[in-house]
Amino acid sequence: MLFRKVGKSGVTNSVATALVETLEANELLKLKIDNNCPGELDEVVSQLEEATGSVVVGRIGRTVIIYRPSLTKLIAEEKKKQAMKVFLKRRAVFKSSYQGRTQSRGQSATPSNRSRDFRRS
Repeated sequence: MLFRKVGKSGVTNSVATALVETLEANELLKLKIDNNCPGELDEVVSQLEEATGSVVVGRIGRTVIIYRPSLTKLIAEEKKKQAMKVFLKRRAVFKSSYQGRTQSRGQSATPSNRSRDFRRS
């Protein structure tokens, strides 16, 4: 979690842009709102939420913790899930085709007990 400060200029476009970039990278951000920040504390917090598309998850005094899920991380997770589905599907097809080949040759898909049979005779 990173720490940033909102100063006397308040919530401007440049401040909001910097916070959005930080939230995109880290998802969680701790902000200290200065006493000389224009407006009431609740108004500044709501401006932050609107400007960054985030949600306040914690607040102690003039320190606020905001959260916004990272879009790039969500997209990466979705791609990872799709790749896993493709892998599992291909593995299932491979296993079924492998078992079909071994059974058509008269072999079982599981290892045989030939060594034990050999010792007995």
